[in-house]
Amino acid sequence: SAEGAEGEYDVEATVYADMRRANVAGLVPRVWELPTIEVETERAVVTLYNFMMPHLYHYIAIKDKATGETRYEKHYKYSGKTGAHGEEYWSTYRWQLEVFVDRLRGREPAHWVTNQSSIDQMKSIDMVYQAAGLPLRPATRDVVQQ
Repeated sequence: SAEGAEGEYDVEATVYADMRRANVAGLVPRVWELPTIEVETERAVVTLYNFMMPHLYHYIAIKDKATGETRYEKHYKYSGKTGAHGEEYWSTYRWQLEVFVDRLRGREPAHWVTNQSSIDQMKSIDMVYQAAGLPLRPATRDVVQQ
């Protein structure tokens, strides 16, 4: 997430979603239409293809604006500051569990989402609901009391 004062960044975004199309045979997603994020910066256009299920297949394309050259990257295994571990077939959920276990065992996880970041994400979701004219999701205390 970008950090800084409100209005500090000039960011434009476009979101396209189509929830009306049925899956193939009622359950197989349209793999030729998997979720894609494209970010354009001053020097490059970065495309992340299939960020929702990267353990099945994904790629990151980085197109250099100056040269027009595109390089492709795949990252199925983590090999950062805590050393190489993990398997290509691990789901995103499995990676989250591994990081949680690392944290519980006193190891420094490769990535950690702070409490404040989680709260900020929920606030953002509430803002989307409000902008769409939808009721907010019930608070945890309301759900637990039921």
